[in-house]
Amino acid sequence: MKRRSKARKKKKFIARYVVFCLLLVIVGFFSGKYLLTKFYSPNSQEETVLAGNSSTDENDSSNDDSKSNSTDKDTKSSNEETNNSIKNGDKSPLNQQEIDPISDSKKVKDMLKSGVYTSKEKKIAYLTFDDGPSVTVTPKILDILNQNKIHGTFFIVGSELDKSDKAKDLLKRIVNDGNTLANHTYSHNYKTLYPGGHVNAATFMDEVERTNKLITDVVGEKHKPRVVRFPGGHASWKGTEEVDRLLDEKGYVYIDWNSLVGDAEGKHRNKEELIQRFNQTKTENAKNGDLVVLMHDTYGKESTAEALPQLINELRNEGYEFHTLM
Repeated sequence: MKRRSKARKKKKFIARYVVFCLLLVIVGFFSGKYLLTKFYSPNSQEETVLAGNSSTDENDSSNDDSKSNSTDKDTKSSNEETNNSIKNGDKSPLNQQEIDPISDSKKVKDMLKSGVYTSKEKKIAYLTFDDGPSVTVTPKILDILNQNKIHGTFFIVGSELDKSDKAKDLLKRIVNDGNTLANHTYSHNYKTLYPGGHVNAATFMDEVERTNKLITDVVGEKHKPRVVRFPGGHASWKGTEEVDRLLDEKGYVYIDWNSLVGDAEGKHRNKEELIQRFNQTKTENAKNGDLVVLMHDTYGKESTAEALPQLINELRNEGYEFHTLM
């Protein structure tokens, strides 16, 4: 009996031992498989990162093709939309650029009148170009603005648009490139606008409306100017009360300037002299605060285009942002 009992116990022990060993083998097998999958699978995150250069380059190439196709469609759609509002305008790739911030011209006008140009948060420069468009200088100005990925405000003289279709094409390019338009009257004739040094309000308003009609006929109502600049500047003339009232009634805002390059001060200045004059007015008049810079893109102002890249670089180095007026 004792022998049988010992034999049974021995068999049970062996059976339990075998089961235990089998369990160990099974657990070990699945644990090993899990570890191998986690650390050596080609789909693991670590290996993807380590080997990402070769595979990602191929994927990026494919993505680039996809993005290119998508961009082509977007560009085509954008150009079609642009051509609806800007009648057959220049299909510039800069239509796809982000447009610089557009400032409220009323606030800029109030700033200029107050004489306080210090900005609390950031310094802003408004690059403004008067008396164009011209087929000789305006394209150079636009090229420089595009190269620097910034924009300006162009004060248009209506009679220049009547001179040629090329001038009208330039107007289209100005807005296609992301710049804003402003009104600088039709004739820019002091004797007509300011007989005896006094503003003829009726004549002035007629010229503003005539110029806006010319502009909108070319580029559409979307780009109708709200900002007006008096030829010679608002402060230069007497009897402005009536025209100020009429401008305000029709929603116009006049803008002067607090700095300039001196390209319309009588004598011709070369690039270096224009920069020197600009820095002088920036310091003495604007106190190195926010700037509304007066320049000209009319005929004979090639030196203004030559000075513009340096002016932009200097302002950027001084921490200025570039905004447009509307």
